[in-house]
Amino acid sequence: MFFKQYSIFIFKKEFQIRAIFGLSLMSLKTFSIFFSSFAKYHQVKFSPFFNLP
Repeated sequence: MFFKQYSIFIFKKEFQIRAIFGLSLMSLKTFSIFFSSFAKYHQVKFSPFFNLP
């Protein structure tokens, strides 16, 4: 009984994670476009931040 509830809980969590991942994947392009335009607008240099290993 406990294992059944636990597996249902895991399934729900996996579904949530997949839905969030899909949404973030769809909005990644628009976010990158917005971020690049934002950086150009404010003339911000993020090169040291993005060149971190």
